[in-house]
Amino acid sequence: MLNQSRRTELTSVSPLLHDIATDDTACSTPSAPSSKATLASAHKEQKIAQRRCIVTKDSTDKTDLIRFALSPDNVVTPDVEETLPGRGVWVSANKDVLAKAIEQKLFSKAFKSNVIADEKLPQSVESILNQKCLNLLSMARRSGDAILGFDKVQNSCKKDRIAAYITCSAEGADSRKKITNMLPKNVEVVTLWDADTLSGHLGTDNTNHAVLKQSGIANKFIKEYRKLRAFGV
Repeated sequence: MLNQSRRTELTSVSPLLHDIATDDTACSTPSAPSSKATLASAHKEQKIAQRRCIVTKDSTDKTDLIRFALSPDNVVTPDVEETLPGRGVWVSANKDVLAKAIEQKLFSKAFKSNVIADEKLPQSVESILNQKCLNLLSMARRSGDAILGFDKVQNSCKKDRIAAYITCSAEGADSRKKITNMLPKNVEVVTLWDADTLSGHLGTDNTNHAVLKQSGIANKFIKEYRKLRAFGV
């Protein structure tokens, strides 16, 4: 028979044991984040950083702007790859906006220093953006993400997911239409370069038609091509 003190001890412990046994939080493993929380986290990770244009004063995605840095001798230098050291300033990817920044000496104001901004800076930026697009086409060719030639392009359109169709600027409307009619409406159609330029960067002769299959390189090409077009090319 339990003595009085032992009975009192068990009575005081029992409610505690009951609470522990019925506390779902204490007994269960931590629950996985809700789908809503997971989606919110993913959206936050995918959000593109924004920067402010020194001309328009608008804040927008970095993909719509061009970064400029200073060289050691205080010359304003395009930093299309966004890798140059030091402080940078941002200008909308538009030739006229950049010209205004130069004319109104807004680079000196933004850098808080007397800097040199060459009046030919817009032409330099255009050349850099253009070359970056062509380099991406070369990369796509080497990686197997670019399909070249009219017949091969037609076959690819039937079986592959196409991101972009590149055809030379002088190509006839009939052959171009045959390809575009096979493509979804959201495919980027590029007619910027002549056959010699395309052939030189794709490593072939007389290239008039090419498609980029859905890939990371294709997505990057489209982003840079749109920036080039927005710049005023």
